[in-house]
Amino acid sequence: MLNKLSNWFYWWTHPLPKELHEFRQNVVLGNSEYTISPATIVDASALFRVEQAAYAGGAPWPVEVFRNEISHARYRLYVMVCMPGTNTVIGYVGIAFRPGVKEAHVTNLAVDPIWQSRGIGRFLMIYAMTIAQQVNFQRMSLEVRKSNVRAQALYEELGFQKIRTKRAYYEDGEDGYDMAQILVGGFSSGIELS
Repeated sequence: MLNKLSNWFYWWTHPLPKELHEFRQNVVLGNSEYTISPATIVDASALFRVEQAAYAGGAPWPVEVFRNEISHARYRLYVMVCMPGTNTVIGYVGIAFRPGVKEAHVTNLAVDPIWQSRGIGRFLMIYAMTIAQQVNFQRMSLEVRKSNVRAQALYEELGFQKIRTKRAYYEDGEDGYDMAQILVGGFSSGIELS
């Protein structure tokens, strides 16, 4: 208990590095160039639209939840991928940092269906894992629908393991899996953030 309190106090007095909320970087995936940057509250509607497209018109979170999540910059980070030139958001990943247990939790990962199968989701996951390691978090976790075998395959390829089944976890009653990975010493992304 004391260790968790100590971790929480450290994190409260040392939030996510400011640089994580201010970067803008161009990356090449496949033969295409994209821009990545942290999302701000102004981008909440764009993230919501990507999620609606990814979930075929529905969205697990209303736009207000995105605004709330992004506003907690001390321990949340949303990274988005945009088309260069237009700056249209085509994918994003959300990460919640849980200092008491040194765990980074993927809250959301979505890529617009038009842009899927181009390595964007994989890139975002690797980027999230790399950031978590660089701020000294030891574990990464997420939930995934039992029916979403494509996402499960990606996560397993990146070293995640199914920890347990969450019965009727989603609003429609579908089960989900808790998946997690230990990051310290076992993960090598090949991506270096500067």
